[in-house]
Amino acid sequence: MNLSRTVAPATEPVTLAEAKAHLGVTISDDDARIQSLLVAAREWVESTTGLALITQTWVAKLDNFPPGDILKLPKTPIQSITSVGYVDTNGADQTCTGYTLDAIGERLYLQYGEDWPSTQGIENAVTITYVTGYGDAADVPESIKQAIKLQVEMHYDRPDTGYLSALESVCTALLNPYRDMRRL
Repeated sequence: MNLSRTVAPATEPVTLAEAKAHLGVTISDDDARIQSLLVAAREWVESTTGLALITQTWVAKLDNFPPGDILKLPKTPIQSITSVGYVDTNGADQTCTGYTLDAIGERLYLQYGEDWPSTQGIENAVTITYVTGYGDAADVPESIKQAIKLQVEMHYDRPDTGYLSALESVCTALLNPYRDMRRL
């Protein structure tokens, strides 16, 4: 599966002011650096958990539809499916409509009596565009926000090895409930 983000998050789950308060920073000299670390920390959390934290749009490309009646997409929770397109066996672009998004926002299920359409045997014959993320910063779980703050601290303060190891352990513990263990 090829995956690319087409619309990035408009904000970060943790604000610059929140990060500075966590770090005990009161001057603005390092604002650009801290903001950059916030983006990197969010990206690390998203990569580690498979989640999208703030609303964003992704395009997933597959060579064909999967066997069975379930299609699991990365980057959850899925808010909505924009489109499911495919190249049919004659080479024409088509739209698939016989699916439903599950209640937890992870998978597309075929509707009763439907089958995935046949595709032409080419790379990226199926294109799924979808909107994903918790929503805005207020919707992101607090433990994820704490993990982001700790990641920023690790890279901003550059603590000694023992404290760094403790921070890494805490980050792991904070994110464990959100990891999709099927991805590991």
